[in-house]
Amino acid sequence: GKGQGQANYELDASGSAIYFAGNGFLARKLTNSFALVQVPDYSHVDVFYQHQLMGHTDRNGNLLITELFPYQENVLEIEPTTLPLDTEITTITKTVTPYWYSGVLARFPVKHLQGLDVHLLTSSGKFVPVGAEVILKGDCEKSSYVVGYDGELYLPDVTTRTINGSVNWGDKTHYFTFNLPRTTEAIIELGNVYVTD
Repeated sequence: GKGQGQANYELDASGSAIYFAGNGFLARKLTNSFALVQVPDYSHVDVFYQHQLMGHTDRNGNLLITELFPYQENVLEIEPTTLPLDTEITTITKTVTPYWYSGVLARFPVKHLQGLDVHLLTSSGKFVPVGAEVILKGDCEKSSYVVGYDGELYLPDVTTRTINGSVNWGDKTHYFTFNLPRTTEAIIELGNVYVTD
């Protein structure tokens, strides 16, 4: 109340401080179970619970969702279109079953992709023909590719800084080795690279 120019205020705060999976959160009063949704290192990813938008991941890729049903299946989803184009995700839905007043971790691993675009030239300066087969050496998920128009070779995900391989057409086999620059670009455009006999 007020009296002689003074005011009294009363503040009533209730909520929960939650420390889970190495992260701290402030939330409304916890009355059920909860889930920590993690999309590591990706902020602003839309997160759904039982098909309803619950929010977006923070700068660390986390979103705490309270009010999960204990001892029941709870469906958590992320919206893949809110991830950058240079990413790959294997699952967008997780079903979790927490205990009463406890938390579960729903982690959605995301792989950052970096592509490579290069044009292969013969020693005479002509483009390697369309349809020539490229075989990559080393630690590659996929080792065989086909050359496109203008000697173009596109690799959707390069994980090494040195590319070694051979290119075959007709009865000819040519070889190439080149190093990639360090860059954060989604696609490395290397330009022309010569193959050797």
